[in-house]
Amino acid sequence: MVREILLSGCGIKFDPDALARANIDLNTELTYSEMVSNNADALEPIHDELKRRKLWWLLEILPLGKSWQDKDGVWRKRVEWVPFPSNLSKFCFGQ
Repeated sequence: MVREILLSGCGIKFDPDALARANIDLNTELTYSEMVSNNADALEPIHDELKRRKLWWLLEILPLGKSWQDKDGVWRKRVEWVPFPSNLSKFCFGQ
């Protein structure tokens, strides 16, 4: 995944020493076997857990706790509802 981030040019910077300690190569060139593996993986069927296990939808709609520190350094907390996902409406209403 580090390779994909580097190739995207999004500006995320990595600590080269930490990557070296984790044996993560920064080379963005794909080997032949990696290309074959990627192509085979792209043709595999999609495994959507939200379709396979309907109870996961509860996690999509439950409110979540949010905490943040404001500009004065005071910690705030709030419970927020997750915006109604468009794919949930398809599941519930068949649209």
